[in-house]
Amino acid sequence: MGRTGAADPVPITLDDAGHLYLFLIRAGDNAAHPRVLSLSRSAEIVWDRTYGSVDLISAQKPRIVWSNDALQLFWISQRRLYAVGVTATGDLRGSPTLLSGDAAVADYDVAVGPEDVLAVWYAGPRREPGLYALPPGAPPDGAILVDVEGVRPDLQYDDAGTLHVVWAHYPPGSGDKPFFYAAYPNGVYVPGRETVVATPRASGATVLEGPRLGLDKQGVYIFWSMTFYSGLQAGAVQADYVYFPMGRPAAVSPARQLRVPYSYDLPYQRSVNGWLEAGPRVPLEPDFRGGSPFVTEMAANPVTEEELAVACHVRVAYLMRKETPQIGMLFFQNGAPTGYQLLSFTPANSTDPALLSDDLGRLYITWLERGEPPGFSAYFASTAPDLRQALDNVTSDDLGRVAADTLFGLLAGALLLPFAVVWSVVPLLVIGISALLRTDDESWTSPGTIVSVVLAFGVYWVGKLAFLPDILEYVPFSAWLPVVPAWLRLPLRVGVPLLSAGLAIAIAWYFTFKRDSRSPFTYMLTYCIVDSVLTMAVYGVLVYAAF
Repeated sequence: MGRTGAADPVPITLDDAGHLYLFLIRAGDNAAHPRVLSLSRSAEIVWDRTYGSVDLISAQKPRIVWSNDALQLFWISQRRLYAVGVTATGDLRGSPTLLSGDAAVADYDVAVGPEDVLAVWYAGPRREPGLYALPPGAPPDGAILVDVEGVRPDLQYDDAGTLHVVWAHYPPGSGDKPFFYAAYPNGVYVPGRETVVATPRASGATVLEGPRLGLDKQGVYIFWSMTFYSGLQAGAVQADYVYFPMGRPAAVSPARQLRVPYSYDLPYQRSVNGWLEAGPRVPLEPDFRGGSPFVTEMAANPVTEEELAVACHVRVAYLMRKETPQIGMLFFQNGAPTGYQLLSFTPANSTDPALLSDDLGRLYITWLERGEPPGFSAYFASTAPDLRQALDNVTSDDLGRVAADTLFGLLAGALLLPFAVVWSVVPLLVIGISALLRTDDESWTSPGTIVSVVLAFGVYWVGKLAFLPDILEYVPFSAWLPVVPAWLRLPLRVGVPLLSAGLAIAIAWYFTFKRDSRSPFTYMLTYCIVDSVLTMAVYGVLVYAAF
């Protein structure tokens, strides 16, 4: 969808007619400006507006919501929270409004309730904490101090109009970091309703993300993750969540660790019992303990549905010991994970997801790819049938990019031809040593020649498979193709090595025995060269992956 200058999720919203809007940051030479895209149901840009009159200095955490028949844009600039309205046709409704007064702001959240009631809560950084609630319709100076130690609010309305809020106490240094939860009927703040629902413990060398709030129609989920930078767990990530039935925070569960499948080649099923229109999923048992614990940047669906979808940043294993940061999706029902999807598998790191669903349970998601500066590439995907039909079409740009990636990959692999000496020398020695079997006749029909060549072939393939043991597991060309259909994977695994060998045999026979050159050594040398070039072109990526 373009590039954004902020290293934050690209927010997305829907109006009453189902039109989509994305809020990006356009970075200029001297200042950044808000940019809003309006998309039709066929994924075409209806309008694309950059508001040059609004300067964004050190802009962070953009948000966009639809409320009172207009778009509401929010962002943090120079540690202050601002908002401005935009009409459905892209016109600004006045100048930006400072919502936070003199208070420093590091985090905030907004939620739209029944009848377009808008809740705004904001909080300061860890060293200047303070959590404030801005009542609906109140002027900026009407903010209520909720918790002098509060940081990181996360809000969501349920279908009954109750506002659910979580926040944290996160003082610098080591120790407990309590998470608080409160529910406010009709979104009206009442002091004293909060209760502690989780108390993760973090050291000064641990990065704590969260709390993140998620709701389904049965209960409340609170997520967090910790990245460890010291001690025995240095470099590790642990993600956890707690759950309790709606209206019963005292019944909160113990913390449960989250894990996701680690591979990019996943056993999807269409028969998973899910309420959201999300397509095939990998079913997960409630006590799933396999896969990877790397789950960060969790973004829960802000719409209350029968099941909860949570987009997240995960690591995916591929090509032997390689792994890549990508975007995944977890699904929850009755307090437990039930399914998983891998949403991206791209050469660049994919991060920072944002998620939304509509009234029919169809999902809309954005994420960033961190490539070359300036800014980040913003991507959009959806499970809505009309948008899928529009976005699934393969364009000439898609074909050109895939062709270029594949050609470059094949050429880069072919440059590793010298590695083929490892498995090519011994077969040639076998041909030389077995010359005694061919003293009288070196034609290709003689028993001695056949025995020599068969022995050389056997030694060649044993050596090649010993050096490249993943040949039969790796799906050829999958390092460059975005998707390889499941039905095509086995034919490629088996067919490409056989095709390479058959082509090398034919070329070697054409340049030797067909031309009456009765030299088994020349035949085997030609075969080794041709097959090695083809092998390294296709499978050289496995060698690169080993380093």
